[in-house]
Amino acid sequence: MKILILTIGGSDTPLVKSIESAHADHVYFVCSDGSNGQASSVSMVTGKGNVCGGNSRPNIMIQSGTNPEQTTILEVDPDEPADTFNVVLPVLKKHRNDQCIVDITGGTKSMAAGLYSAGAEFRDINFTIVTGYRSDLHPVTGTHSYATLLKKNVVFGKRRMIIVQSLIRKQDYESGIPLIENLFRTEGFGSDKASSSKLNQLYYFCKAFSAWDNFDYAESRELLESYIEMISSEQKKVIADYKSLAKRLAHAVDLFYDPSTRRKYRKGRQNMYLIIYDLIRNAKRKAAKGHFDDAVARLYRATEMYAQVTLMQFNIDTSDVDIARVAQLGADKPVIDELKRKASENGGKVQIPLQAAYQLLADLHHPIGNLWKPEKDKITDSLTIRNYSLLAHGIRHVSTDDYEKVSRIIIGFLQKCDDQNKELAKSKIKLENYMDLPNQIIL
Repeated sequence: MKILILTIGGSDTPLVKSIESAHADHVYFVCSDGSNGQASSVSMVTGKGNVCGGNSRPNIMIQSGTNPEQTTILEVDPDEPADTFNVVLPVLKKHRNDQCIVDITGGTKSMAAGLYSAGAEFRDINFTIVTGYRSDLHPVTGTHSYATLLKKNVVFGKRRMIIVQSLIRKQDYESGIPLIENLFRTEGFGSDKASSSKLNQLYYFCKAFSAWDNFDYAESRELLESYIEMISSEQKKVIADYKSLAKRLAHAVDLFYDPSTRRKYRKGRQNMYLIIYDLIRNAKRKAAKGHFDDAVARLYRATEMYAQVTLMQFNIDTSDVDIARVAQLGADKPVIDELKRKASENGGKVQIPLQAAYQLLADLHHPIGNLWKPEKDKITDSLTIRNYSLLAHGIRHVSTDDYEKVSRIIIGFLQKCDDQNKELAKSKIKLENYMDLPNQIIL
């Protein structure tokens, strides 16, 4: 179905030309309602007798041969663009699956602006205007006029680009991806080399940091490898730093899951702490979006992982504790006996959760364990917020205050751990200076 929506006012001849050129199945006439003290332009559409062209021609429907049953009249305030926008927008939504033509030739400038703005909300709207040769400064009358198809989707595309950049400022890269993909499919947008290049840059940028935001560091690194070739030399170092960090994070993930790799790359074990820092930055991004349940869950995991990674430096895996290794590291006999008891109750395998992992560090007289003992009650109390949340074991809502409390306690504790962690003594990256993901596109 083909729909024509046009603003009515001024010369009738260009409007008749537009209707004749469109061959629409239904025509919407956007007319002034007379609220500005002047006559309503509805008379140009339905008036009896000669009401157009200085009372020399009949109404527009008669001139164009339009069937009244295939028309709708919409009345708007001629001096208020927002009124036209609000009246026309529901019509365009109704016909979003039809072929729509928007003609802004007639009516007041405010009416035309409102109609154009409404049309720009949708992809694949055809904008037209009746034009012709001008030998003077007088308006085109239509005698030698023709309907011209305007460059469609340019405004739509630019608005979507602004939205994508706004999402990037919020570090919401994932939401920007479908908008960019939609622009790739938008006829008439991104067809020139400059626009196409900008779209590709936006796409790879959002894809790379969306992957990172979802902890797929290997994928992010590959995408950044491609992105760095698209940008100016001045910005390559910034992206190179992100690419280098993504590589280290991807390697850290491999180390975390593979004990044999950990033993082989002893010097690279410190990289596993980077995952913890990244979790905390991720938690802050979730909190900024109001996703406090997700944020607190990430802080819990970061706390748990800090103990796990620290124990891994001594080849102790919390998912399967090597009791002989614990004894070798000098743990007291009661500690060994308790681990053996747990092993006998669980088929010979000992798995320890968050608190037990920190307690084991304390039993091994590690500085992190010594920090844990005076902080234990405060930390476990704050983490009950996570335990009672819907994402863990309860149905409690996590509020802003809840998140702020957990964040303050957990981040404060982990920063103290960093300061006491001998494994990080020579590391240039700690939680306090770990870089966050960008909030503006780097070109």
